Amino acid sequence: GVEQQPLMNSKGWMARSIWDIMGEKGYSVGIVGWLITWPALEVNGYLVTDRIAYSPDDGYPVIDDLTYPPELLEEVTPLRQSVAGMELEEIADLMGGDLWREGEDADTWGGVQTIRQICSSDQTIRNIAKHMLETREQPDFLAVYFLGCDRASHRFWGPMRPWTVDTTMPDEIIEAFGSIVPNYYVRMDDLIGEMIDLVDEDSTIIVCSDHGFRGPLRTKDGLQLGLMMHRDTGIIAATGPGIRRGATVTGASVLDLTPTILALMGEPVGRDMDGFVLTEMLDEEFLADSPVRYIETYEREGEEPDSGEPIESELDDAIKEELRSLGYIE
Repeated sequence: GVEQQPLMNSKGWMARSIWDIMGEKGYSVGIVGWLITWPALEVNGYLVTDRIAYSPDDGYPVIDDLTYPPELLEEVTPLRQSVAGMELEEIADLMGGDLWREGEDADTWGGVQTIRQICSSDQTIRNIAKHMLETREQPDFLAVYFLGCDRASHRFWGPMRPWTVDTTMPDEIIEAFGSIVPNYYVRMDDLIGEMIDLVDEDSTIIVCSDHGFRGPLRTKDGLQLGLMMHRDTGIIAATGPGIRRGATVTGASVLDLTPTILALMGEPVGRDMDGFVLTEMLDEEFLADSPVRYIETYEREGEEPDSGEPIESELDDAIKEELRSLGYIE
């Protein structure tokens, strides 16, 4: 069962990451907070793994391989935002009413703790990405991942749409947490805006969700939460050099991003890649000047990815507990 299995991590990747492909071609890369990047693998630039968000100040165990290069950890450690250090005022714009400040009952207090956790994680990623952009030359390729919208939607869909869950929600819970999801999107907009302000004006920017959301699914076995709340329909938006202004993208997939980014960089696309170049998103002049080219593969001949056996860490139990509470695992 899941109990015995180590969590999926970078040792189990089945294909090369786009930043690995680009780094090999000589492009500099910066990766902050991307999912399943621990333990940090070598890159042509810097990589701060998603596990940086579990601050030892909150009682999480200290683990190795959080950054590449390893010495970067010392520099970014002061930028980690602990849950314990997240003031109530810092989440007030997400909340409704004032009763939650008292937090008398366990449900209210638990919800407040969850929001502080979500906010502190995204704040950590923001602090580090901002620091790297302010203290280093901007890399050719930068990827930053914020998990807050996902966590907020899993946890607070119920108070936002009380009729979609099969338990009666107390009015005070609906009042306190009913607008967390839309409010968090406003916060995410600010975070993305801040990132956009920090990058060079001639950068091409792509904002993409890894999936969309819906309410719990009703089945003959009862209400299905967790992964069942994910929808295929997500969000993609892009601007900057190479992007067709005013274009509408339909039927895109997250698998299309790697081929599209390679095309934007003027690099060939692997024929064995699962996705396709989103040509409808690309500027016609750009495509005329640099038509999409292909190579057979970027995977290395005879080189298996790592054993495929993820390695364990002392953080695994805490992360599994979080995934369980979100309904990702049993």
